Amino acid sequence: MAFEDSTGQNPFGVIIEGWMLTPLLFVPLVIIAWQYRLRSVVLFCLFMGFLDISLTLEVAERISLEVLPGYAMIIIRTTSLFVVGFIVNRLMKTQRQQKKALTNANMRLSLHVSMMEQLATSRERNRLARELHDTLAHTLSGLAVQLEATRTVLNPAEQETHRMLQQSLT
Repeated sequence: MAFEDSTGQNPFGVIIEGWMLTPLLFVPLVIIAWQYRLRSVVLFCLFMGFLDISLTLEVAERISLEVLPGYAMIIIRTTSLFVVGFIVNRLMKTQRQQKKALTNANMRLSLHVSMMEQLATSRERNRLARELHDTLAHTLSGLAVQLEATRTVLNPAEQETHRMLQQSLT
């Protein structure tokens, strides 16, 4: 494109230099896409497109076929800014959803662990109770058998001893 103004310079030099700064536009775009909703990304891209178009209109001073490639470049840059912003915004949205799901899973896991601890404690208490009951029942049964054996070998004349044995058996 050999478009020159009355001084012999390309008036799109300012726009081309502005395009050299395009990578710097990705920094605020990524921050906006990271922190805000997609609507903010769209507004940023539209603002940058509007700014490019207004600068092009000011430099070109008229719309002609010679400036159409400049407008095409504006559309390309605005679209590329939007695509990058959209991707970053979706990635952050997905990351937030995954973080929320992970937090919920951790809460459910903590609740499950707490319930498992309570269940283990309850099972241990029941085991100890059964063991104490069985041990005590076995010991008492053994004592009853020994008392019965003692009663059979005792002299029938010892009434007081028989009464005490009967009371112990009862």
